[in-house]
Amino acid sequence: MATKSLSLAALDRDVLHTIFDEVNYMLRFDQGIIAVRLGLLPLSGTCKRLREIIAPSIFRRVRNLTRYIYQGDHIPGNDYWPPSIWKYIEIVYIYGRSAREIETFEVFAPIIPQLPYLKQVHFQIDATPPEVLLRATAAAGISSLEFTHVRLDGPPLTDIFSRLKLTHLLLTVSGWRPRDLNAPEELKYVAHILPMLSTTLTYLKISGDLLGFETLARLDWPCLSTLTLIDRIPDGQHMPLPTVISHMPRLRNLHYNFSATSEKRIPPIIYWPDSLGAPSLSVTHPQLVSLSMSNIHPTEHALDKLPESLRSLRILALRERGQQSLEGPWYPFSPLRETDALQIIAKAALLPDLIDLSLTLVDLPSPTVIEAIAKSCPGLQFLEISQGDYEHNHTESPYLLESLAKSLAQMRHLRELRISVGFGPQYIGSRFRGLLDKTPLYDRMDTAANIFAQRLENLSVLSFSFANDGDYGGLEGHVIWYRYGIVSGVDGRPPVAKWDLAFPYEVSSEPDSRICGFA
Repeated sequence: MATKSLSLAALDRDVLHTIFDEVNYMLRFDQGIIAVRLGLLPLSGTCKRLREIIAPSIFRRVRNLTRYIYQGDHIPGNDYWPPSIWKYIEIVYIYGRSAREIETFEVFAPIIPQLPYLKQVHFQIDATPPEVLLRATAAAGISSLEFTHVRLDGPPLTDIFSRLKLTHLLLTVSGWRPRDLNAPEELKYVAHILPMLSTTLTYLKISGDLLGFETLARLDWPCLSTLTLIDRIPDGQHMPLPTVISHMPRLRNLHYNFSATSEKRIPPIIYWPDSLGAPSLSVTHPQLVSLSMSNIHPTEHALDKLPESLRSLRILALRERGQQSLEGPWYPFSPLRETDALQIIAKAALLPDLIDLSLTLVDLPSPTVIEAIAKSCPGLQFLEISQGDYEHNHTESPYLLESLAKSLAQMRHLRELRISVGFGPQYIGSRFRGLLDKTPLYDRMDTAANIFAQRLENLSVLSFSFANDGDYGGLEGHVIWYRYGIVSGVDGRPPVAKWDLAFPYEVSSEPDSRICGFA
């Protein structure tokens, strides 16, 4: 009996979409896309009923990947996102990493305004965002727009941005900026764009490369609840922090997460000098929920009299992304000395609602610091305590891990712990030339992880500092987090730490959105 052969080309377009998305998720190394659990995709193909239930989860986020291989240059627009899934799409990721991808923007741009439930468009394009896509985004009437690796030095996009009614805007640059970039023009264009949006934005995350403090200070931000500044400290006049946020009456999340650079010498910057005479944050912004600052000088007064409403406090020492040299020096790199850390912990003890604390130290966290945190902040649910330049640490921990774990065990509510522990050398020279055999290193980390897992009864996630001598998970930081999940023991046995296969490597981040109140 003859049977008809079935080829991929003969399958329904929607089925093909599922098959190719399965491959994309399985081979996923892009940290910008949140992975759908691998079991969902094959499960959705078992019957129509299950597919209807699962489809909203699978197709909530889509991206502009070509689904099929065509002979010739024409790619039908519907082959990106078939009409049958339009009703599920809420977030579109648009990439422009190759000339062919950029050429196809005009093909799928008309689809964007037709997506009935679209909420956000995210661009990652190493060029000025194309007008055809921006106009399509404006026509869609979305309120959330994100640009990473953005370049805004021309042509000006003020006309298009004037048509947008955004509440959420993210503008960040790549770790390596183009050599032909016209930085003064870029600053000018961004300074023209922000006034069109400042009265409606509730969330703004932006690279310091793209604006000056004076731009933030002179505009009115009546609705802004989250301000996150990252990457380089803005050039030009360095304004005191109270001046910068003076027109942000509803600010709840303030993140000054600037990175130290190795390219030029930058003197230490004090954002709240002693001579300022301005009221403290507890007076000007008593509703503040999250405060994060990076590379602060010991004489910084921004931490004086913190608002009691704070749920998250992060004092970090971040460094520039994308830098390949491990040598430094970094400016103004300012991890905390132990005496400074103890002073901050004493201030944190006065915050009754604090559940999230992050500190970057000069040295490995000592039992003294750990004990102070456990006694001062017993209600913490998240703790990150790290060494600033951990990649240079080639020694075993001078402290007994049992003593550190015993102190942390006092924190009954702790759910996630990130901590720097000395595990011996991880490098043999430079970046991308790490230890050829890391099995002994992994064994030492596994042993340490199980010590913490057995001591901390409610811990669910544990991460250790890990020197990034390779392209782990596509992350750029010199130091990343090697993550474990804590699994309950079977038949009365103690909990066990298991390497997290889904999210094995992470970088330091903003507080959890559930703390800050933004999605």
